[in-house]
Amino acid sequence: MRDHLVIFDMQIKPNSNTTHLPAIGEYIIKYQPEVIVCIGDWFDMHSLSSYDRGTKNAEGARYKDDITSGINALHLLLAPIQKHNNHCVKHKKKKYKPEMHFTIGNHEERIMRHVNANPILEGTLSYDNFKLKDFGFNVYDFLTPVIIDGVEYVHYVQNRNSPNPKASSKVSLDQTKVSVTQGHRPCLDISTGWADDKGMMWSITCGASYLDDEKYKGPQGNNHWRGIVHKRNVHNGDFDPTFIRLSSLIKDYSYASI
Repeated sequence: MRDHLVIFDMQIKPNSNTTHLPAIGEYIIKYQPEVIVCIGDWFDMHSLSSYDRGTKNAEGARYKDDITSGINALHLLLAPIQKHNNHCVKHKKKKYKPEMHFTIGNHEERIMRHVNANPILEGTLSYDNFKLKDFGFNVYDFLTPVIIDGVEYVHYVQNRNSPNPKASSKVSLDQTKVSVTQGHRPCLDISTGWADDKGMMWSITCGASYLDDEKYKGPQGNNHWRGIVHKRNVHNGDFDPTFIRLSSLIKDYSYASI
């Protein structure tokens, strides 16, 4: 049995509030989960947004700034691990090397949609620009699930006959018939089930590990849960979940942001 730490949509853009990232990194070092999963939409890729194209919201947006801000945020998250491992090397101790996975989200997939519309950019713009493999992540294409210790991870569970996401965690569980964890929707939505051949099944939807409010949601839409999930003793899709708010992480690891 292994522990999984799941980080959901960050939607990092230039000037994003990233004060929680070192705190998450310190939490990781404290508990040292064997598996870390980033569910996608780490990079916001605002410069490629078709929704804002031609509006004031798109003014000043630059592809290179989107890439740089996301990569810098990854450095912030993983810096405590690097610091810990440097200490281990110095004192001849075993380094912490978690298994890390990244499922591409629809915001990262904006790159491929843009290349499809502008084929001349093929080979210039790609997921390689994110440097995810350099950070040690196993990378999975948009909407391609990866099953780890019996849990299916994917940015979102799509409808059978369309690329659109399922409406709820319960509906997702009814379709997948296995434990599934997804992001995309800014909420915390949990559904459970039981199968005689699998035991307890969990369906968790949480699409917000970011601090910023989004303008497009309006004054009411930003009122939702934001955090990460720590799954202990994951085996055959069952686990002991802990849901940790970003505000609690920042409070408990305030020294990390100094």
